[in-house]
Amino acid sequence: VAMSVFGWFLTWFTKRTAMNLTIIALVSALALVNLLALKGILSGLSYVLPPGISEGFAMVIPSNAPACLSAVFSARVIRWVWEWKAWAIAWMSHV
Repeated sequence: VAMSVFGWFLTWFTKRTAMNLTIIALVSALALVNLLALKGILSGLSYVLPPGISEGFAMVIPSNAPACLSAVFSARVIRWVWEWKAWAIAWMSHV
């Protein structure tokens, strides 16, 4: 009886841990893709803009702006996922 209870607990804990690790991996991948997309868009715009406008933006916008904007956008997406979709993730972890 003790082994079956221990086996059930181990299965439950393993499934829950695997689900949490999957969520962490997906959120990290989302943040990385978001940063790369934002850097790509901004570098593409720097080729299209006239040199005067590009130099003017360089005086006002800091060099770490893509990373900061990416972090803000990723944080908003993560908050939305956890607020509105957490019940679905919890429900799927019980299945």
